[in-house]
Amino acid sequence: MSVTRNDAAREMKFIVYPKWRVPEKSVIFKVYFEIIPYAEAIEDLAWWESSDGKHLDACRVRVRAKSSGNSVGALIIPYQLLTKRSLAASNPML
Repeated sequence: MSVTRNDAAREMKFIVYPKWRVPEKSVIFKVYFEIIPYAEAIEDLAWWESSDGKHLDACRVRVRAKSSGNSVGALIIPYQLLTKRSLAASNPML
């Protein structure tokens, strides 16, 4: 797995580590192993685990996963960022 962060993710100190296991209940896993072309869901990064049993901190995220040949491209968006953008879009005075 490779990971690329954009500027907003760097500013928030949002990190997904490349060698952590993708949980079976994640849409990333489902798109890869069930050969689904696209899926998205609200998930929690606390589901992710390393080989030594460590877990990421709880963080709600929207995950958008798309099959691409023998790999999956995924966009992981912190839910708090989505909430702020939704509020700003619905109320231009914010």
